[in-house]
Amino acid sequence: MDLAAVGEALARGGDGVRAAATVLGSVALTPPRAADDGRGVSVQLPDGLGAVAAAATALDAAGIAVSEFALRQPSLDDVFHDLTGRKS
Repeated sequence: MDLAAVGEALARGGDGVRAAATVLGSVALTPPRAADDGRGVSVQLPDGLGAVAAAATALDAAGIAVSEFALRQPSLDDVFHDLTGRKS
């Protein structure tokens, strides 16, 4: 199992979140997951700064207003979801 970094983007409005999920899905290792509060989306990104730059560039090129973008290590919930396909 690949424990690649997780990129999280908070977008403005439901349409922005859906658009961010579509765009980030094109550069991610795994399908996008919506945040529980519906304000953001997270994806597993390949390791390295190039993946972060590609994600940011893709969001900007699509004209998606992102209020926050973060990179973190996968949590146990992320690993569980990737292994089982279910939320913990």
